[in-house]
Amino acid sequence: MKVNNKHHVVKITSSGLGDAIKAALVGALYSEVSGRLLVVDWRKSRYSNRGENTFYSLFNLQNIKTSREIPTDQNIRPKSWNTRLQMSLDEVYTEDGWSIWNRQETIATYSIDFSKIDYSESITVSWDFDQISKLLPYFSDFSTTSELLRHAANKYLQINSELEPAITKILGQLPEKYLGVHIRATKEFEENKGG
Repeated sequence: MKVNNKHHVVKITSSGLGDAIKAALVGALYSEVSGRLLVVDWRKSRYSNRGENTFYSLFNLQNIKTSREIPTDQNIRPKSWNTRLQMSLDEVYTEDGWSIWNRQETIATYSIDFSKIDYSESITVSWDFDQISKLLPYFSDFSTTSELLRHAANKYLQINSELEPAITKILGQLPEKYLGVHIRATKEFEENKGG
């Protein structure tokens, strides 16, 4: 699809790295079908101590038009981001007085509806990956959201080449077969979202 002069900005939350990557990938899929420049904003997050956009320290985006600059236009959808695009989702959420984390209400308030690709606003914003199923009709080669997410990872995401030697070293130290387990024993929602 031809890229227009509009932007799609993907914000990060205080969620885990996997969720942040999925949100970036779903934002890339949306940017592709809507013809918008993709901006991934990982500033002001648990991955950024000094306010830098750490996404580009870890990853490169390929096969999609991107910008590293946060647009300054105030013609934004959802309107909840007007004058606050330099802020993180957590900052906006807190400023708006939310006291209990409600994922669905937060999606409705701070993310566009992915079933619509022709917004007139020059900037659209999302932070979630939950709406990936709304993009399936635009990618007829894939029948499940898992397939579509895998496609997006292979098509758009590339590890920053400066990290490859360290990753290769770690992989070389692992046995031929291994099992990874992710155990969450934190109160992430309560600590980060006030719920």
